[in-house]
Amino acid sequence: MLAVPFTPATGDRVLVHPSRDRAETIALFAGALRTLVKELELSSAHVLFPREDDANAWGAAGFMMRHGVQYHWSNRNLSTPGGKPFADYEDFLTTLPTKKRTQIRRERKQPAMDGVEITTLRPEEYTREMADTMYGLYTTTVDKYFHGRRYMKKRFFELLVERFPERLAWVVARKDGEVIASAFNVKKDGIIYGRYWGAHVDMPFLHFNVCYYQGVEQAIREGCVTFNPGAGGEHKKVRGFVPTITHSAHHIADPRFRGIVESFLERERQGVAAYVAEERAALLK
Repeated sequence: MLAVPFTPATGDRVLVHPSRDRAETIALFAGALRTLVKELELSSAHVLFPREDDANAWGAAGFMMRHGVQYHWSNRNLSTPGGKPFADYEDFLTTLPTKKRTQIRRERKQPAMDGVEITTLRPEEYTREMADTMYGLYTTTVDKYFHGRRYMKKRFFELLVERFPERLAWVVARKDGEVIASAFNVKKDGIIYGRYWGAHVDMPFLHFNVCYYQGVEQAIREGCVTFNPGAGGEHKKVRGFVPTITHSAHHIADPRFRGIVESFLERERQGVAAYVAEERAALLK
């Protein structure tokens, strides 16, 4: 199996020179991958989370298409002409039903009631010590579950603060001056990506505030377009995140198995499209 990328974030999967035709280049890659699968006697090859136009190019080149769902937050007030960015968090809350507004306001108040301060780190706070702290919090989650793996080593966190601090948007929760929880966020091209969460304590609504509300607040403050908090979680709908279709492209070597999978993927795409359309329509009510 060849899988690209490691993290579930949509983006370019084939680097193409501006002078080259993108769809044509992807077709060449598709052919090369099929050859590689055959020569190495692999079962399959997979391209995960390409952009929609690239996914269509992979499909035209003979790969099977799969659609998934993530929940993203968009900095667009659809009740205004052209969908203007939100002025502040309360401006965003006015677009939600009363029940959701009340729930979010209640959850956002909880950290202060517990003596917890939540912030996005400032540039000067990305130090070697903070990298070690974030690594320790990262391990609290991956070590908690049987499927967890320490893919990212401490040195990875240290290299990030040394070489890419301008791309980091780490969120930390502090109580009595000590960091008790965090979210591993990064940002690029107007998008904030939320990934690993970790905590040393279990407190009401701490996860929602660190992983969701703080990211939305930062996106509004900095004029970001999208906040993508990661894979899974229908509970994100209640907090203003909208179901969004994601794409992947697949080649399976065995023609009989490929036929079975292709039939399933067609039904799944129809189901995903219907679900997203229904959920988005419900948001406008």
